[in-house]
Amino acid sequence: MHAKHDARKTTANARAAFLARFEAEVDPDGTLSPEERRRRAEHARSAYFTRLALAAVKARRQRRDGGVVAMGGEDLQGLVEEVTARRVTQGLAAEGGDGSAA
Repeated sequence: MHAKHDARKTTANARAAFLARFEAEVDPDGTLSPEERRRRAEHARSAYFTRLALAAVKARRQRRDGGVVAMGGEDLQGLVEEVTARRVTQGLAAEGGDGSAA
């Protein structure tokens, strides 16, 4: 199936529904302008994936240490800053390193 069909077309409806979830989350009544709804939805999506990254880190640490990992507020803030810095670095690398489009 994968060799015969374009993956982007095959998953288009699922991706659209996934992204619509965030728009509905940030504007359940539909009162925001489309631009503001999109902007807030992008931030909600980013927060969602940051929470997933945090859960993955906690699980890896728990497996590594063989026990329960409890993270306090300072640990969480440090992890969020680390993930954000990594995303910025990856974004710059993808753009050519200096912020200009490659």
